Amino acid sequence: VFCSSRVCYNSILSSRDYQLFQGLFESLKIKEAIRYSTIDECSEWLMKNDAIPDVRTIVLDYLKGANNQKKNRCRIHEGKLKDSLLLVDEVDVLFGNGFYGKSYSPGIMIEESIE
Repeated sequence: VFCSSRVCYNSILSSRDYQLFQGLFESLKIKEAIRYSTIDECSEWLMKNDAIPDVRTIVLDYLKGANNQKKNRCRIHEGKLKDSLLLVDEVDVLFGNGFYGKSYSPGIMIEESIE
């Protein structure tokens, strides 16, 4: 069974589309294999599930002087994410002037002294 992530630039459109198809996903018994999210939410989910390196952890480790090259490897081809599919909705907006080339800027709060 493939897992499908469907991303959109807009959370309202993403939620609306999921609700429209939710009944079909339930009927086909594939609801757990389908994820609807924004591009930022998808990036966060991938980092949280160790599919891509967590940028925040890399920066914090760097500031602390730690070297975690092994931990920061991309794992998208390992484990449960191997059989997955990414669908991009509103691709015309994605490649339009107002979106393409914009940076994804996750932040981190440093709450401890770094020596």
